[in-house]
Amino acid sequence: MARDETQQWKTRPTLGELCDRLTILSLRRVKSVDADRAALHRAISDVVDDAANYLGTEQARILQEVCFLSALNAQIWHLKDEMTDLSPESDEYSSRLITAHQLNGYRNQAKNSLSGVAGAAAASQLSNTMTDGLEI
Repeated sequence: MARDETQQWKTRPTLGELCDRLTILSLRRVKSVDADRAALHRAISDVVDDAANYLGTEQARILQEVCFLSALNAQIWHLKDEMTDLSPESDEYSSRLITAHQLNGYRNQAKNSLSGVAGAAAASQLSNTMTDGLEI
């Protein structure tokens, strides 16, 4: 979809710049580096709104979920790699295991969201979506 000059722009960057920004914001969200999560979520929303000017609302939402899913997978992978060098009895191992489990709940939520957009039946939805209090 071409840009519609009548649509509201937040920052007016190229689609490539928006994708880059959304991936960075998604990584920041997953790594929980921002103390002000509300501001981070607003920034993500603004980028998604601008991406909708290029792609349409539905496709921009899919882009957001794909970026978030990618960031989740990267962080889970990183945690699992760190765990290979730790003793399973250590507190560091347990901490990383819990965080990986919590992130996996968000991962399954994102996968369910994407499957729902594609028309998947509710029966095919992943059920392990608990995040045990982790807010990202």
